[in-house]
Amino acid sequence: MRIVVLDDSGSDRQGSAIVLAGYAATSEAWETFSSAWRQVLDESPPIACFRMKKANRRMAQGRLLRFVSAIEANVELGITSCIFNDDLNAVKPDFGDFILQPYDLLFHGTMAVTVDYYLRHLPDEKIEFVFDEQGALGRTALRFFDNIHQFLTEKERGAIASRPVHESDRRYLPLQAADLIAWQTKRFIEENKHFPPTSAINQYVVNSPVLQRLEKISTLYNTYGVSRLQRIARDTRIASSSPWQK
Repeated sequence: MRIVVLDDSGSDRQGSAIVLAGYAATSEAWETFSSAWRQVLDESPPIACFRMKKANRRMAQGRLLRFVSAIEANVELGITSCIFNDDLNAVKPDFGDFILQPYDLLFHGTMAVTVDYYLRHLPDEKIEFVFDEQGALGRTALRFFDNIHQFLTEKERGAIASRPVHESDRRYLPLQAADLIAWQTKRFIEENKHFPPTSAINQYVVNSPVLQRLEKISTLYNTYGVSRLQRIARDTRIASSSPWQK
C-alpha cells in the first residue's frame, strides 16, 4: 500500500500560482516518519502542529532541517502540481458558465499523474490519497471524483484503494510534510517569477536550504499551461469528467 499525502498553497489566489504538493510512501514508512516527526515537534519549545508559514519566521534553521531529515529518510516520491493565476485568468472565457475551481483541477490531475506513475512502475500496488482539510472546496472535489470514477479505466480504478479523504494535519502528521513542500514550492515560484517560462532550468534560483535538499527527492511535476487549460475547457463542454483529463 502506498499512501500519498497532499496539501495546497496559494488557494486564496494571492500570488503567482496555486500549488498542490506532497509525498508518497508506504504505510510502514509513514509510521516511521510520524515517530521521527513527533520527536522534532516535542523538542523545546514543543510545537503542537508544524506549519511552514509560521516555522519560516520563528524556527531555528537546525530544527527545521531536522524536519527535513524525517522526510528524506522515509518518502519515496514527491508529487507537485501547479497552476499559474495568469494562465487561469487567460482561459476563463473558454469555460463559459462552468465554474472553474483550480483546486478541482489540481486534486484530480495530481491523482491522475500519480496513478499513471504507479501503474507503470508498480502495477499491482494500491494507492490511498489523503488531502489536507479543505472544507467546501474539498467536498466539491470529492463530488467530482464520485462522478468521474466510472470513466476511469479498470486498471485506474483498481489502483485507487479507496475514495480520497481529507484529514486534519494535527491528527495525521504526514500532512505536515505536505504543507512544508507546498509552501516551499510556492515560495520558489514567487522568487523566480521574473523568469519567463522558457528559461533554462539552471537560471532559476533556489534560495531555501530546505528546498535545496528536498529537490533531490525524485518528484513528479504536473503543470497546467494555457494550452492544457484550453483543452480541459473544450472537454468540459463535452463531458463532466474533464478534471481527470491528462
